[in-house]
Amino acid sequence: QEHYIGVGALPSKDVMAEITYQTRKRTGRGDIAFIGEKCDTNNRFEQMGFTAGTDYGDSGNKDGVKWESKQQAWNSHYATGPEVSNDNDCESYYDDKEQKMHARLNRMEGCLFGYENISDKLPTYMQMHDLFPLSPYTSTHDEMLHNRRKGNGKSDEHIYNVFDTSNAAKWYQHEVNQKFLNAIYI
Repeated sequence: QEHYIGVGALPSKDVMAEITYQTRKRTGRGDIAFIGEKCDTNNRFEQMGFTAGTDYGDSGNKDGVKWESKQQAWNSHYATGPEVSNDNDCESYYDDKEQKMHARLNRMEGCLFGYENISDKLPTYMQMHDLFPLSPYTSTHDEMLHNRRKGNGKSDEHIYNVFDTSNAAKWYQHEVNQKFLNAIYI
């Protein structure tokens, strides 16, 4: 298929376990990660061969993320972590844009710093628009579904038609950069 379409029946637990097993076996790669969307700490997800799960806990509550980090510290094979957002977010980014930016930064703070021991840090999930705000005329989901160039077809035109270039977006990108710098150098 030409584009991501995001539809279809989900495989059963046994079929998914076989898919992950065969993929690792045929590639000879035991380090391939499989991430389950909307998967919690239920043991069945690890049994299916997943390495991690998404959307567990309230990423805006850093203390809650720390608590969950401690709860999952015993398992070095599977963990489920918080997300800043996902491609199905229906939140209108441009309604009360400044408040939404601050909320995303707060969730990012919980995701990046919600642990006491770095070895217990939970996996974190973010979308493109969490790092680089998109223009009000598109969304992560739209970009995945259509995967097409915007503007006159040149890559620089595409970039300027996909991403928000406002001063607020530049401020937001600076704040994101600072969070990542702090996460790297702590």
